[in-house]
Amino acid sequence: MAEVVMSSESWARSVPSENVQGLAQEMGDTCMEIPERYIRPELDVGVTAICDDDDDDDDDEGGSDDKVPIIDMKRLLDRNFSLEESAKLHSACMDWGFFQVVNHGVSDEVIEKVKVDLEEFFKLPLKEKEVFAPLPGGLQGYGQKLVLNEEKLEWQDMMFLITQPPHARNFTFWPTSPPTFRSTLDKYSTELKSVSRCLFDAIAKNLGLNPEVLCGIFKDHQRMRMNYYPPCPKANQVLGINPHTDAGGLTLLLQVRDVQGLQIKRRGKWLPVEPLDVNIGDALEILTNGKSTLERFSLELKRVLKSLFEVIGMKLKLKPEVISRVLSEYQGLRMHYYPPCPKASKVLGLNPHSDVGILTLLLQVGDVQGLQIKKNGKWLSVEAIQHALVVNVGDVLEVL
Repeated sequence: MAEVVMSSESWARSVPSENVQGLAQEMGDTCMEIPERYIRPELDVGVTAICDDDDDDDDDEGGSDDKVPIIDMKRLLDRNFSLEESAKLHSACMDWGFFQVVNHGVSDEVIEKVKVDLEEFFKLPLKEKEVFAPLPGGLQGYGQKLVLNEEKLEWQDMMFLITQPPHARNFTFWPTSPPTFRSTLDKYSTELKSVSRCLFDAIAKNLGLNPEVLCGIFKDHQRMRMNYYPPCPKANQVLGINPHTDAGGLTLLLQVRDVQGLQIKRRGKWLPVEPLDVNIGDALEILTNGKSTLERFSLELKRVLKSLFEVIGMKLKLKPEVISRVLSEYQGLRMHYYPPCPKASKVLGLNPHSDVGILTLLLQVGDVQGLQIKKNGKWLSVEAIQHALVVNVGDVLEVL
């Protein structure tokens, strides 16, 4: 599994430990038991199990809502579809923190070559791989993710390299076997740099930031971590990697040989991820969470309104500038609270009315039932669908 992280953080140093691939080989040859430091208590291992739908109190969260969002970068860069795809990206970042990208521009040839070269490297005899082991107290090179205390160890070996910017590379730790490893990694790293920049630009725009802001913060720093998970005869007792959040800005993840096992946790459920994935790192999450909920909601509504106006304008055969002039980007936000009433049949939370203005977008909080609309002389109840927006055509637009 290859992992690229766009990040500018400083990394702690580590010390060597036992080679897991060699350990797995020895276990297969001698039937020895798994060392205690790798064994997880049953509850700990169970963390990675996918929760059954029956165990989830929120039945509405099943189905397509359990599918990791897919972002089409070709559509993201296409003027005809960028608005829609950008909204999907924003939703994926804010609601999931994780998404998959397709049509990302990294050539199939480069991706397949990375997979082949990684497999060839990890197949090498241990002595050949240890030539690229980290220096004492160092971080880059081939070895294991190490800990300095008594916490449980992960069932994996890894290669860690700084890949961007080019002048930060230390080729002492870049494998020379297979012979194409270095050139392949260079191409892959460079192409992923372009993917990251494109995503940072789109994310920044969604946050109302200058596109250069995020690239300026993370400064094209990139590290690559290649994880190898040797087969374990008692796989239910070990974890290849601990449950964690990713530091830095973005993590681009490539799963080699379509190995299943990657899971993400969302709303208390562990969901499997099919293979290029993108994970929002802690540093970028801090930046996005820095915006107030209300401001974020207002900006989201602005985007929805703009899209609706464009469609309505087309149907009314109005020029886009006419709608824009009428709209003028003015937006008011009104929040209602309806306290429980002991004699609810004798009061109204809101008088019957029509909405002034152009469009009203209504979000019902807490799935409160009670909203009704009058159509053809009949009052009809409006179902409170979670996260759905009710759109009401205002008096001004009705006149138009």
